[in-house]
Amino acid sequence: MDLSALEQLLAAYKRDELETGEAARRISELHYEDIGYARVDHSRSSRQGFPEVVFGAGKTREQVVGIVERLMPVPMAK
Repeated sequence: MDLSALEQLLAAYKRDELETGEAARRISELHYEDIGYARVDHSRSSRQGFPEVVFGAGKTREQVVGIVERLMPVPMAK
């Protein structure tokens, strides 16, 4: 989940720029990352008990690699 995006949504809601239902819908979609050719589900494992699966049919090798790279955890700084 992108913390910055969540903060922006909450600020817009607080300023009455978003209705409650719209804010809730957008928050529920924050665990997805739209990379143009795929929607990467970063929270599937915690919701479903099984991590995201990459469906490669119809995608180029570079697209599959791009999805897998998005799914890999970011190493923590030492």
